[in-house]
Amino acid sequence: MKFQKRISILFVCLLFISIVIGGCTPAQQKPVPTPIPQPDEPPIVNRERDYNTVEEYNNNTPMNPNPPTMEENRTMEENRTMDQNRRMEQNVANAINKITGVSNATVLINNNIAYIGVDLASDIESTQTNRIKDDIISKVKGIEPSIKTVYVSSDVDVVGRLRNYGRDVRDGKPITGFIEEIEEMFRRPVPRS
Repeated sequence: MKFQKRISILFVCLLFISIVIGGCTPAQQKPVPTPIPQPDEPPIVNRERDYNTVEEYNNNTPMNPNPPTMEENRTMEENRTMDQNRRMEQNVANAINKITGVSNATVLINNNIAYIGVDLASDIESTQTNRIKDDIISKVKGIEPSIKTVYVSSDVDVVGRLRNYGRDVRDGKPITGFIEEIEEMFRRPVPRS
């Protein structure tokens, strides 16, 4: 009898241990298969509303097998910014040329800074120069709110050099190549006679 009692206790203990071990492990779940899209099949669309035929879908879906590299993206962004700056410069120059006392304006824009050289009319007195420069600054900030800083010079040397830099920029040279020189021109005091 003792032998049977020991075997039944051992059997109950083994049963209990197997239940505990089996019950504590997580149940293994089968992974849910993800559908693999077929390369030639268009996605499911409401063809009556979006596309009438598969060909129309394929013709209206932009596909670029060779997307641009990071360097090409940066170059395209720089070109777009340069084009926007050149259009902005032209708009600003046209507006400045309409100000009384200005005969010709040269404008270069880099980021949110405008560098402006103006040829004043020959009948402008030196006392009117500051008023004209203030008018130019107000006009520029009114036309292009993105411009935060405006430098204006009527010095013949500065205007000539700025005009040459503008020509170089329009010929495709980046303004970053000589922006330090431009900034230095506008920082340096202009001698008054």
